Amino acid sequence: MTIKIIISLLISYIIGAIPFAVIIASANGKNIFEEGSKNPGSSNVLRVCGKKAGILCYFLDISKGAVAVLIPALFIIKTSDYSWVLILCAVFSILGHVYSVFLKFRGGKGVATAAGSMFMLAPVSLLITMIFFFAGLFASKKTVAIGSTVGVIAFPLILTALNFNANFLYRFFFNVEYKYLICVAILLALFIIIKHIPNYKRMLKGEENSFEKK
Repeated sequence: MTIKIIISLLISYIIGAIPFAVIIASANGKNIFEEGSKNPGSSNVLRVCGKKAGILCYFLDISKGAVAVLIPALFIIKTSDYSWVLILCAVFSILGHVYSVFLKFRGGKGVATAAGSMFMLAPVSLLITMIFFFAGLFASKKTVAIGSTVGVIAFPLILTALNFNANFLYRFFFNVEYKYLICVAILLALFIIIKHIPNYKRMLKGEENSFEKK
């Protein structure tokens, strides 16, 4: 089983590491590292390459987070005994996106990939979290960093609320252990907030990009 766990984590990392932002930007004749925020993520693709390319990139980044959990669950790991491995698979997919082996361990902020992987583990909590994400996004004049920050803070709180009041809701696809999932959700929130520190600094200077400004 140890070998299966290692294989699962490696698969999740590789899937997460696929640099869709770089691929889509290149297909549109853009170098994502030199334009916009210079971040190889979906938001920058949307900013630099337009709506169609941006939406496609968001879809692919979210999908790879979901697939990185789904493949081990379906073909490698017996989820009833090792559901905690699926939580680790989600973590590895996010790390793959942020520290992609294909980009010399560079990458995006991990928000879209995190959304996809967490949807497979706690779908109802994630869908409710998206309401907070969009509320933060539009309240901040379409500043993605604010929407992302509000979302990652809301997710563990929503996860906790549903666990205490409607335990069955977050166990929609896989019967994962709440105590492991909530720990990962909190650490994930801290991680993504830290990754957005440069954005916060630009906000204080009035230099942060927003789609409303554009």
